[in-house]
Amino acid sequence: MALFPPGGSHQEREFNEELKIFGKFLGNEGLVQSSDAQKILQEELKMTPLFSMSIKQAALKQGIVDFGQYAVLGHVIPMTFDGSINNLATKLSGVSLDEPQSESNNTIDPVLLNTNTPWSAFICGSQGSGKSHTMSCILENCLLPDAQIGKLAYPLAGLVFHYDSMDSSHCEAAHLCSQGIQVKVLVSPSNYQTLKTKYGTLPGAEKHLKVQQLWLHGSHLNTERIKRLMAFGDDSEQPPLYLQASRLPPLS
Repeated sequence: MALFPPGGSHQEREFNEELKIFGKFLGNEGLVQSSDAQKILQEELKMTPLFSMSIKQAALKQGIVDFGQYAVLGHVIPMTFDGSINNLATKLSGVSLDEPQSESNNTIDPVLLNTNTPWSAFICGSQGSGKSHTMSCILENCLLPDAQIGKLAYPLAGLVFHYDSMDSSHCEAAHLCSQGIQVKVLVSPSNYQTLKTKYGTLPGAEKHLKVQQLWLHGSHLNTERIKRLMAFGDDSEQPPLYLQASRLPPLS
């Protein structure tokens, strides 16, 4: 099991000795056989949230996996480290250092979103980097059966929670109604008329968007939930001005 020749340096001999000792605890029973490796690869490809068009083509050609539902989300931007430096130099000097690229280097490899398996995603970025647009594209891929963007035989259902400090602003995901997707918006009763008017201005809202008031049934509320709705907790150092906690003396 030696990785270095027996007559090597002291460090090499020490390494070989340790490798020999550690090898006593490691056997070949856990090594994956070829058939098992094929199954693992098939399962990994089947469950992956993102895959490129070239991977899809290779998987189909080799009969590894057939992605049932998918939609285009973006594409791979090939850029080497040297290329990024050249781009920076071009911006600073105005002189292009790039050599003419071949047609093969300019080939676009689409990135597809797998809508046939459960997954989770976390979208982060600076202001204006396209977080909301990315989320809308993901929702579109999951909800809109359109052959121009992918294959979606069984559209999914979407639930979006939107929070904004501005009571009169609308959720950008509601613009999906412009693509013919049925959208239902639940709003607070106190702001119903304002938001109904706001959402009514969106393209396609007349036919594909409905605004409803969100009411909570009394049986769904208890003391703890009421306190949460009123932004009041037992450990609140600064309770809201409309609340005051008073401890009553024990009954004699």
